[in-house]
Amino acid sequence: MFKGFYRAITDYGRALDFLIKHRLLYFFLFPLLLNLILFFFGLQGVNYLTAIVEAHIFDWLSLANPDKGFLEALSEYHSYFESFLSVLIWVALKIIFFFAFSFISGYIVLVLLSPVFAYLSEKTEAILTGNQYPFIPEQFVMDVARGIYIATRNMLIQTMLTTILLLLGLVPVVGWVVPFILFIVAAYFYGFSFMDYSNERNRISIKNSIHLIKKNKGVAIGNGTVFLLVLFIPFFGSIIAGFIAILSVVAATISMQYIYSNNNG
Repeated sequence: MFKGFYRAITDYGRALDFLIKHRLLYFFLFPLLLNLILFFFGLQGVNYLTAIVEAHIFDWLSLANPDKGFLEALSEYHSYFESFLSVLIWVALKIIFFFAFSFISGYIVLVLLSPVFAYLSEKTEAILTGNQYPFIPEQFVMDVARGIYIATRNMLIQTMLTTILLLLGLVPVVGWVVPFILFIVAAYFYGFSFMDYSNERNRISIKNSIHLIKKNKGVAIGNGTVFLLVLFIPFFGSIIAGFIAILSVVAATISMQYIYSNNNG
């Protein structure tokens, strides 16, 4: 397990060299575009939600004083209080959005960039092994659909296990090791998602893919660890995650070729 973990970590260095050597750095443009889209729509969504929440709160405050309304009762302080409340709601929703996005941003990246990851993994293997996979639109759609399915499946399982572990964390002494276990679980499922692109392309069923990755869980944990550590970076983690995911896919593909060769050997 530790050998696989070390192998997965060092494959990140090989992945960066690979991208540079084969002029594939343009793949980093995709997470840049994703960040711009998420920022724009996220900001627009929060502003829209802020307007709705403001309207409800102001209506409620008006009902608090049936005669004049709470805001009108403030007379000359009305406009100041309304402005202060608007800013408070805006800031509060921004903070909530940030933490919610940070919690699920890893899987948002996996789902939205799944077509890019599927193609990049295929291109990486083609360069590494010489195996050429003809582009079949139907098959590519199936590969992307499986990537999205695996990411969603892993997110749900991870969420369930996280909930159970957090409850166990309330038990004295046991709670000390829970954060460590949570990290391993999250790293494993992230690594699983990146590694499965190779298994899908090689027509390995989901059941057999689960078995193969469990057998090489050290590789999965190692691959997911780098991606997960980036997500922990305050404020910038969710922004950088997409760029690191490009490396994660290439590193996972390199690791899977090593696993395949050992199994065949």
